[in-house]
Amino acid sequence: MPRGKTTSYWLRVAIAASAVLSVGCASSGNTLAQDLAYKRWEKCRDIPGVQLKEIRPDGQIWIIWTANAGRKEWQDCDRRAAAELAQQGAVAPSATASSVSPTRMTTSVLPEQLGVPAWRVGDEWAYRQEAPEGASTFIWSVDRTETIDGIAHFVVRSGTRETFYRVSDLAISLSTVSRDTVEQYRPAWQAITWPLTVGKAWEQRFTEERPRDRQALELTRSCRADAEESITVPAGTFPSVSVVCLNSRTGAVVYRRWYSPHVKNMVREIWQLTSGHRMRELIAFKLR
Repeated sequence: MPRGKTTSYWLRVAIAASAVLSVGCASSGNTLAQDLAYKRWEKCRDIPGVQLKEIRPDGQIWIIWTANAGRKEWQDCDRRAAAELAQQGAVAPSATASSVSPTRMTTSVLPEQLGVPAWRVGDEWAYRQEAPEGASTFIWSVDRTETIDGIAHFVVRSGTRETFYRVSDLAISLSTVSRDTVEQYRPAWQAITWPLTVGKAWEQRFTEERPRDRQALELTRSCRADAEESITVPAGTFPSVSVVCLNSRTGAVVYRRWYSPHVKNMVREIWQLTSGHRMRELIAFKLR
């Protein structure tokens, strides 16, 4: 402790919000990370010795400690709130979905065919993930548009990872981490072809290049939109189209995802891995 200070001296500390799992009551001008962090703060704000300084756009909660005694109690509460809210979920305020409930959203049936989602810069989706290596959460944010080889792309950011989706059809061209390319797809990988209708089938051959590993994988996927289903995830209940994709060479299921136009993205996804499976579910979203 600095000389001349008492135990009541002001100590500011940043708590990283990578495990943010809730939904805030803030305005639509906030980022989804801020909305989520605010809800965690609301659950733990009454602990003595804790005062909120600010919640930053990236979801960091800045605390002013008026007494050291409350620090561990608040951190423990924060972790419990994150885990609890990951299971419960909620829907963040949306500028384009004024009917959204603060705790649950149930939507109507789907049209017969679905066009390319009209993403906008500022659209955000929060997911929880369960995988063999453990549980985690992340936020996808449409950060900007960028032109690659004369073709417009949306850049979707999650931490230091950025994924480049063609604006015309949301096919993935490449992914970077800290601006270094980690995956590149030739041609671009179309996880879904549009317009999407139940019963539609497609096949794609592409190369997945991994420069860091000096690998190039030749992949063939056979996909089908096989059903319309009502899916309940922490963010709510949504009508969706389930899409299953197989390894064309072996016939094994590679992944299944449930896409809902009401959130302009998937609400659930399950990948079959050699070590088990990876599941992602929508926790919250915010559309501009």
